[in-house]
Amino acid sequence: MFRGENLGRITLHIPGSHTVIDSMAAAAVSLYLGAEMHTVCSGLAAFRNTQRRFEFYGERDGIKIYHDYAHHPAEAAAALAGGADLDALVTRERAAKRAEKEAKAKEGARG
Repeated sequence: MFRGENLGRITLHIPGSHTVIDSMAAAAVSLYLGAEMHTVCSGLAAFRNTQRRFEFYGERDGIKIYHDYAHHPAEAAAALAGGADLDALVTRERAAKRAEKEAKAKEGARG
């Protein structure tokens, strides 16, 4: 919402509520300064993060490994919370895909 109008949806590719807050602040300032909503959306969607900020390093034995240079307790807590947010999102996405697959299988069995 901006000036009472729903302008659409912004997609972010970085986990964490702190990222959402920072992105909304950037969007608000951009809109206030005259940027078009589609420009704001595409810019935020294109951003993939900086090095060493919740950077994915790889996976071993089903465990994903991320690096974050958090150098004080508040940053470390935000990085850990972002990881929990990401895990919850992945779990919800997997459950939705499983439910969709099951619904299609039931539909196929009926028809």
